[in-house]
Amino acid sequence: ARLVEIGASAFQRVAATTINFAEDTYLEFIGDGAFAETKFTTVTVPSVKVMGIRNTTPGSTIGVFYRNTNLKTVTFEEGLVELGDKTFSACTALETVYFPATLESMGAFTFNSGSGLYSDKCTALKKVTFATGCKLEVIPVGTFAGAGLVSITIPASVSSIEERAFYGC
Repeated sequence: ARLVEIGASAFQRVAATTINFAEDTYLEFIGDGAFAETKFTTVTVPSVKVMGIRNTTPGSTIGVFYRNTNLKTVTFEEGLVELGDKTFSACTALETVYFPATLESMGAFTFNSGSGLYSDKCTALKKVTFATGCKLEVIPVGTFAGAGLVSITIPASVSSIEERAFYGC
């Protein structure tokens, strides 16, 4: 058997500081809140096709990494295609995120809750890196609103930056 899915809130409130996956792990889906309110400090997300839910749960306020106040660095391995809404809301210590070339779409308010542009924001976020050849076409509404960005390079594939995407950075 091989791990193909991590359900919603599967690891929520786990006290462990690290999580590791087998080298050849390829997930189809990681559900909303899967790693919410954990003590993880650094996470390398294995190859996963879809992470979180986009536009299907109006009013949802819990992203995959919701309220991980110790989380500093997240690296996504190649394979990530779609990132859901509010993935990192309330990750107040998050400093660095690396997205792979396979990323095609991101949900709204990736680094905050969306309920007010300065609500549950990632103020410590300093650097976001998109791999060379990234396929992301749209930076959605409010994606980086309220973040403390000092470095970001917009991928050449981006054709649209939606309203308030970088508001208050």
